[in-house]
Amino acid sequence: MVAERLPHPPDIGGNGLQEQHQPRHRSSSSFSSGTPSRTSTDTTTTTITLPELRLDTIDLKLMDLLMSGYTARQSAQKLGKPVSTIQRRARLLVERGALKPTYELGYSKLGIKKGFLHVYMEDGNVSDTADNILKRDGMFSVGVHLGNSDIVGFFVFRDSREVLDLIAWAKDLDGVDKVVWSEEVYSMYSSPNLPSVYFRNKGGYNKNGHRSKKEKSLKDVNSRPSNTANL
Repeated sequence: MVAERLPHPPDIGGNGLQEQHQPRHRSSSSFSSGTPSRTSTDTTTTTITLPELRLDTIDLKLMDLLMSGYTARQSAQKLGKPVSTIQRRARLLVERGALKPTYELGYSKLGIKKGFLHVYMEDGNVSDTADNILKRDGMFSVGVHLGNSDIVGFFVFRDSREVLDLIAWAKDLDGVDKVVWSEEVYSMYSSPNLPSVYFRNKGGYNKNGHRSKKEKSLKDVNSRPSNTANL
């Protein structure tokens, strides 16, 4: 069983959260309202304005790095910014809900496995069924989905008997038509390259969402830092 490490919570602590150098456009600390819009502030920095939140390319690159396992100090080196600036930006991203700190169990160390429960509804209340599943011991999270199974539950277990009991219990829930499950053997993570998602045709990105030749894709450099090891 390979236990992966999810992105570390942003390293937003440390002394001196004030920026050492004032950026030309401090969009990451601003709130705005209205419909989402994109504005180009200069030839190197692009901002996107969403309801109650405005982000620039530095914010998006920082989120990519933090999600890939980089600390604030390592991110500052990658982005060529003072550590205090990156710590401040990371703190604001967390405070405003753009980034969520995440911890992950060391599954192999704990001797537990990861499973996914896929529940197909025939009728009944999907929300109530999801709530009931979430209350089940061993269930970590539950999501309501469109397109395939109606409910996907993420659970942990130690042996197959627990899985059989869970499936039998889920099949007896009101409105459930079918239940299948899968066990995760291992998982891999990569940054989503957020600038390409938001700034297609802007800031050096072409219509396919790829960087121009002048700007190397952040995904090419966002491998896990060498000091980040699996548990």
